[in-house]
Order: sequence, then structure tokens, then C-alpha cells
Amino acid sequence: MNFIVKVFQSIPLFVQYLVLPLALMSILLFYQFQCKLIWFMITLLTGLYLLLMHFSAVWEMSVGHYTRYLIEILFLIVCILSYRKIRDNPLLIKPKLPGYIVYAITLTAVIILLVLNINNIRASFILEKAIHLQFPLQNGTYLINDGGDGSISNLVNYHYQDERNIQLGYNKAERYANDIVKLDAYGFEGINFSNEKALEDYHIFGETVYSPCDGEVFYVQDGKDDIYPGAQVKDTGNGIVIKADDVYVLLWHLKKNSIIVKEGDMVKAGDPIAQVGNSGITQGPHLHIHAAKKHFLYGEGIPVTYDSKNPIKNRIFRK
Repeated sequence: MNFIVKVFQSIPLFVQYLVLPLALMSILLFYQFQCKLIWFMITLLTGLYLLLMHFSAVWEMSVGHYTRYLIEILFLIVCILSYRKIRDNPLLIKPKLPGYIVYAITLTAVIILLVLNINNIRASFILEKAIHLQFPLQNGTYLINDGGDGSISNLVNYHYQDERNIQLGYNKAERYANDIVKLDAYGFEGINFSNEKALEDYHIFGETVYSPCDGEVFYVQDGKDDIYPGAQVKDTGNGIVIKADDVYVLLWHLKKNSIIVKEGDMVKAGDPIAQVGNSGITQGPHLHIHAAKKHFLYGEGIPVTYDSKNPIKNRIFRK
């Protein structure tokens, strides 16, 4: 299953989000179905695919976060129009050999998509005690780029199953990690439709980060350069760890020399502490945050909520 996902993820995003859905809908609308069963299977395949993309795709990096709603509305219209064409057709006719092959391929794809969607749904539930945090950013529309239980689905949260994190030993602490970006009015994270050349092209770069909880500043790392989009990673970047009782809350990829607290300081939720940058192991400006017990990098990750909301992937926070 992971191999299939990796192969699919190598396809350009606009093909995944626009070309493939429109191709499937074109089949529904223009193909002359001989029976209702194959129409239903193609409709189910398309619907499951759109459901998967709705909750796990990075729309903000390609065609815009809100574009998914337009595609889904179009799908509903296509379903109605295409059903009108086949409503008098028989439920099933005995196909020839090519027909059986089509049935088998379509059914296999439906099963794969169904399993992936079920895993995404399972990963969105909080089944153990969470730490309740205040959202760490203000004055904008923010998107959870990764969120949920990464041990169940790497489509909604890649951190736990990421090969580099596993090699470094970070993955268990990052089981419920969040990556947060800022959106403009059209649902994009940057100004050049995923072709950003400068850090300032990303809406979140330089945003003030606020302490998400009361606690003690346990660890600070600063002075690392912010890398340009697509540049080679040189170091682990800048970040802050706040200890709240027995939980370590880590905020990372902060802007060089922007951290205004030091180890041992006591902070309150809502206190400004730094700015969002692009330092460390990152491909573009965002705020990484996770909570863990025992150790902030090698401990056991625990779920978080922001303002009592579960930060699942593609959830919007407007502040």
C-alpha cells in the first residue's frame, strides 16, 4: 500500500487535484454505460478519490485550498446528469472478457481508496489524553498542513512514518505533530502558486509566534540560517521547547535571531516568543509544533488541541 501511495505522490499535484478528477468525471458524463453497476462503480471510485483528496491533499501548494469545494460541487452535478442518462439501463449485463478486467481493476481501486479513507478517518480521532493549547498564531487564516495520528495514516501526518525522522529517532515524539501554514483569501500559502522563490513569498514567513501554553522555557536553539525554498538542509534549525508540567511542547523552524525568550523564562499562553522562519529540516516556511512526554525529541508524542479543536489535516483556524 505504501508503495502505491509513493508512486502516486510522484505525480504532479495539479494532475492529482485537477486532471485526474476531471478525467473521471468526463467518463461519468460522456461514456455510454451499458448497465448501472459499472456506472455505480466508477461513481464510487470518483467519490472515494475526492474524499481522500479533500482530507489529505496539500491544495494550498498547488490549485488553492478552496478549489476542492468547486470540484466537489461539480462532481455532484455530474452525478445527477450522468444518472439521468443511464436510469433506464439494466442493473447488470453479462460482460465479455474485457468487461471483467474493467470490473476487477475498478473494484481493486475502490478497495484501496476505501482503506486509505478509513485510515484517514481513524487517524483524526483523539483516543488518549490530549494537552489543550492556545493556537500559537494570530491575525489571519491558518491551515493545519499535517495533523492527526501519524502512526495510522501518513497521508494526514507524515512525521511518524518519515524515513529521516525514523533514522534520527524523532518519529515517536512527532506522532501527533502539526505543520501550520497561512492562507490568503484564495487558499494559497504563497504568492506564486507553489513557485515561490523567496521566503517573503510565503504568507506565514515572519509571523509572530505566541506561546501556546503556560510553562517554563526548557530549551532554546537559535542562530541557524533560514534556508531558501528548495535549498539543501544544513542544520536542525531554530526552535523553542516549553515545559508545561510533565509535557514538552516544541515549536520549530523559527526565524533566525527572532527568539525573544531564554531558557528558564516563565511564559504565559499568548506571550510573543519568536517569529516563523524556515530553518532546519524544512521545504518551505511553516510552524512545526508537537507535544511529547519524557523528552521533546525522543519521547512519546501525545495529541494536542487548539482552543479545544482537534487539529486534523486541512482544518482551518481563523484568528
